[in-house]
Amino acid sequence: MFGVFGGLCAVFVGLLLWDRRTFKEMAKREALKEVEERSRIVEALRRYSEKEPRMAEILRSLGLL
Repeated sequence: MFGVFGGLCAVFVGLLLWDRRTFKEMAKREALKEVEERSRIVEALRRYSEKEPRMAEILRSLGLL
């Protein structure tokens, strides 16, 4: 009886650890994707600011240029 209970507890703890690790990996991938997307947007705004002085002024005020 104790062996069955111990085995079930071990399986449950193993599933918890596996799920946590999987969740952290997925969250990391999504965060990196978000950062890459935002950096592409900022780069596009910087290129546009080369032609549009008002945009360059705004980006400078935000510390992005």
